Amino acid sequence: MSFDDDFDGPEPYEDDLQTFSDNQAWEDAQADMAEDEEPLRASITLSAAELAEAGRLLALTDRMEHPKDGLDVLMSWTAQFEDGCQVDLKVVNAADGPYLDVVLFDQDGCEIGLEEGDAPILGEHAFSGYTLTVEGEAE
Repeated sequence: MSFDDDFDGPEPYEDDLQTFSDNQAWEDAQADMAEDEEPLRASITLSAAELAEAGRLLALTDRMEHPKDGLDVLMSWTAQFEDGCQVDLKVVNAADGPYLDVVLFDQDGCEIGLEEGDAPILGEHAFSGYTLTVEGEAE
């Protein structure tokens, strides 16, 4: 007698496949809605001095020595979206030079989006359903 002869329940992994299918359908529906809706927008305006300092830091190719040992966030700004989510824009110290880190948080403070790397500081930083615009202060 084989295992299949005695087993009268659902096929193994059938529930897992259905859950995966349900999750995929939910994610697809959410993506469709996000494409149809205008993203929530927030903005950060940097002063000329902040912009110059951020540019100087981002041009470095080695870890910046800082008087406070272990300081990883060199500069930081936060913007709030109307639904309670927020986005942090940071210049972060790293072994091969500072980089720009843009992180989206939900209403509970959990990270739900991340952009890091070579993106320019000025301009738009887009996440699913959210857009942060960073601009320089008019002189």
